[in-house]
Amino acid sequence: MSVIARTKRLIIREMTLAQSDIDGIFALYEDPRMTEFMEPLFPYDEEVEYEKNYIERVYAYYGYGLWLLEEKSSKEIIGRAGVEYREGCEKNEGELGFQVSFKRQREGFAFEALTKIVELSFDEFQFDSLRARINPKNLPSIALAKKLGMKPTNTFEKDSKGNLDEIYRLRKED
Repeated sequence: MSVIARTKRLIIREMTLAQSDIDGIFALYEDPRMTEFMEPLFPYDEEVEYEKNYIERVYAYYGYGLWLLEEKSSKEIIGRAGVEYREGCEKNEGELGFQVSFKRQREGFAFEALTKIVELSFDEFQFDSLRARINPKNLPSIALAKKLGMKPTNTFEKDSKGNLDEIYRLRKED
């Protein structure tokens, strides 16, 4: 397990194929509201294979990706967050992704994790800007993006479900 960063309450770390990590991500998706604005997991065996490939290809190649958020006090996986280079990103731009378990939302964990990830993205991974794709109905994520200093671009892209997401952006010089 590679630890990416530590915050006051969280360990931000790479996903592993340990049963506890696999069980942890499936537990995140037990509440059907988790996939209202994002893709669901694959069926169990396919998801394990997907995570294996992600670990071998994304973490190994880029050195960054979507990480687990582990609460220090309970050792519980309470979410995922990270930065990826995705289709639609500008040159030297990363895309932030994040989710926190419904039962742990509104406790400040996403802001705590993303504040650290934004810092790492600019300082260690040398991104010039970061973006987030957010469904206009996802008001908590919009509020979080704005709290991080991101601004709406009035640019929209379709998500995997065919819905339009607005792009929010934060530039390093901001």
